[in-house]
Amino acid sequence: MSLKKKVQKENKPSKRPSTTDTYKTMGTPRTGFYALEYVIRKNNQLDIGETPKMKTTFLMPKYLPIPREIKPTILPTIIILIALLLITFNQYATALLAFTAFIFISLKRWKSTNQKAFKKFMRGKDLFERRKYDQALNFFNEAAEIFPSSSDLQLLLGKLTAFLIDFTKSVEHFSNYFESNHDDQETRVEYAASLLADRKPEKALSILQSLPAYAKNSLPVVTLIASCLLELNKHEEALEVMKNISLDNEDEVINTGKMFFRYILATVYQKLGKNNESLEQYRLIHAEDKDFIDVAKKLHPVTE
Repeated sequence: MSLKKKVQKENKPSKRPSTTDTYKTMGTPRTGFYALEYVIRKNNQLDIGETPKMKTTFLMPKYLPIPREIKPTILPTIIILIALLLITFNQYATALLAFTAFIFISLKRWKSTNQKAFKKFMRGKDLFERRKYDQALNFFNEAAEIFPSSSDLQLLLGKLTAFLIDFTKSVEHFSNYFESNHDDQETRVEYAASLLADRKPEKALSILQSLPAYAKNSLPVVTLIASCLLELNKHEEALEVMKNISLDNEDEVINTGKMFFRYILATVYQKLGKNNESLEQYRLIHAEDKDFIDVAKKLHPVTE
């Protein structure tokens, strides 16, 4: 089996995605482009909200599933059905015991940690699905405080805080998530991107370099690795890493990824004093998207 087919098979979604899988689809899965654009804008002293590109590259689900750890149990419903069945067969005493058990379990569940976290989550879920993300975040935080061991909540918060440009919090939540999800290589890329945006390029680089070969050699990850090296002033190493990527086969990469790659490559060339090579990369980006970040200004600087 070829490497490409192997990767496609590993990334093939299941027919019924789990709650965790749904949360993974938030943002820019396996790319980190959202955080990378933030880093570029900060480094170039650009307005973070100068263009809508950042927000439009962050994918938000229309429907938010309930984290599996706080999802209500169906046991009370089963007990009620059994009680009704017993009444049908004139087993009144046993049915009464079943109803008593139902009341006891329901009251216990109502007071439980899971139920408290569930109620907070549902209030946040309603706000989230109405695109009121800042308000939703408050309730999700309260749910996570009540039930801190919910990895689904930590994953959701890691993604949502990144969207709201709080990469310090994003790093914290991703770190909590990986305490019990060591093998999630897809989300690890976004964790590294948030670390990079939080000015922790060395740790981000360590995570990216620990990824499996098929992931580490992908266009988005190579772009992030080069960005980390760029932040660490290791310009020659960044250029060496980027030389291993070919952009000729368009089936292998998405267009947005190519432009981010070229932008970082142009910056590396500029740092190395190779201005002609740098300008060539900016021209190639401009030909694809004249509004990409500040490429137009790079090519046509305002003269006073």
